[in-house]
Amino acid sequence: KSNDSVGDEAPGNEVEYTLRVTALHDDVNDVVLTDLPPEGFEYVPGSGDGAPFIHEYASPGIWDLGDMEAGETKTVTYRTRISDAQDDGLYKDLAFATGISGSGTILADDPVDDPDNALHDNFVGTRVIVAANANPTVLVPQDDENRLIEKTKKKIQYVLGAATLPLTGANGGWMLLALVLLATGIGLALWGRRLKKENQANDHATLMKTFLFTLFAGSLLLTGQGVSAASLAVQIEKPEALVNNPNFKIGFVTLDIEKREVTVKCYASYEGGPAVVFDQYTLLADPNFGGNSGDCQVDATVMPAEGDYGFFVTATAQNEEDIDEMATSETVPVKLVASPPGTPFNYDRHDASCQNTITFTTADDGGKTVKVELYRSPSATFTADASTKVDEQAIGSNANGSFNEAAPGCSNDYFYALRAVDAYGFGSGFVGDKDVNVDTHTVTHTKTNTVTVPGAPAEGALVAAPTGTGAAGAVEGATTGGESVTGEEGNVLGETIAGAEGAVSGMSTWITAHPWWSVLILLILMALGYYGYGVYQRKRHVPLQ
Repeated sequence: KSNDSVGDEAPGNEVEYTLRVTALHDDVNDVVLTDLPPEGFEYVPGSGDGAPFIHEYASPGIWDLGDMEAGETKTVTYRTRISDAQDDGLYKDLAFATGISGSGTILADDPVDDPDNALHDNFVGTRVIVAANANPTVLVPQDDENRLIEKTKKKIQYVLGAATLPLTGANGGWMLLALVLLATGIGLALWGRRLKKENQANDHATLMKTFLFTLFAGSLLLTGQGVSAASLAVQIEKPEALVNNPNFKIGFVTLDIEKREVTVKCYASYEGGPAVVFDQYTLLADPNFGGNSGDCQVDATVMPAEGDYGFFVTATAQNEEDIDEMATSETVPVKLVASPPGTPFNYDRHDASCQNTITFTTADDGGKTVKVELYRSPSATFTADASTKVDEQAIGSNANGSFNEAAPGCSNDYFYALRAVDAYGFGSGFVGDKDVNVDTHTVTHTKTNTVTVPGAPAEGALVAAPTGTGAAGAVEGATTGGESVTGEEGNVLGETIAGAEGAVSGMSTWITAHPWWSVLILLILMALGYYGYGVYQRKRHVPLQ
């Protein structure tokens, strides 16, 4: 699977996905491809191409690839539109394919060594970075030539290859051969009991070596054959590493090959403490697909205090023996910086013939302010970005500062606005000339925000009373709609994962996902026990029974 994203995508952009399925060695019939984009990546109606739908995207999309001959590759493409309300972050997706070959159903295999799918070789996926302030991809004319060069970035192409794995976890032919070898070893051991007593010790040792060799040979046959065919996979969005507001969403995608009911739990931990559940979903079983995409909603009850948090999700489904199979995503870190720097005050402006002097005082915000940025435009409504930024000054909290700027063309028909910025790049509200509307695109980690500097006295400068810290985007003299949230540091409401319970669940999940390895290990342990018992009996000069 691959996509055409070459950099940061903005909400509203479209992303095209491409999936390729190849039958490597044999003919494969009734090939079905299941694909799940992230939550908020809306399928563009009519964009699907390459195969008919069994289930069109409204959750997972299911494609009917039909019968495929050995060596044949089928390709499907579709487009998605990123929601206008999408949070910034790195979004992952999932896909898998099944078909009928030989004695039963097989799973497609991902031949790429993808760290995101290290435990899910039967699933593939891609990544898309969403940034609200991302610049669009542009076409740049090549020097002295009448052609266009598009900036591109090479993407790793994940291919779903036809696999030799049935849903039980390994190829049936190899399994049968391994069982024959095991049965042969057991038969030799039993036949040893009929040997003559005087030769039993030596012959028994030889037979036991033969038995252990057959076990070892069986294990070699299993090794490298993809014995793990995990039916369940889950991925989590990687949100912004720094936030100044605890209200955001973390997306997840989960797919279950066996189409079971899936329980998704969202976990958070604070400063390396225990992980607790803060959100949970039950995805009902469906005859067409298992799993779905969704969002874990984070708020002030999940992040009640400044500091470092870790987030991950689990997906759980029960197998036929009512044993839980669990898939766990990676843990993504998020640092909460709850309050931005305070908005500067005492703004004043003095215009000489060709010089503009702006003075101000930074807020007494406890050291949050580390610099002040100044923006200018000939229009009263403008965007605060690199094109309108004219200066910046390193300055601390509760300090007087000033900017001396040459007036463009010795004209005073320009408007100024300034703000404070903290060490993490979060900005305060703007203060500046009267009736200035500032559309800010430069506040790192925050969405686009339009603020209005309130009207000024007749002389045209804002004069405001000193204030303390303010919320991001706030304007001095204006009322903000935020509310303060207090809570005991480190407390997050939810369900704690018990270590012992997690260990037992992990072992049972491993056994469920690796049934043949579990049987083989059990047989090897039995053989070693039998051999050890024989050695003990011979040392006592007692014939082995």
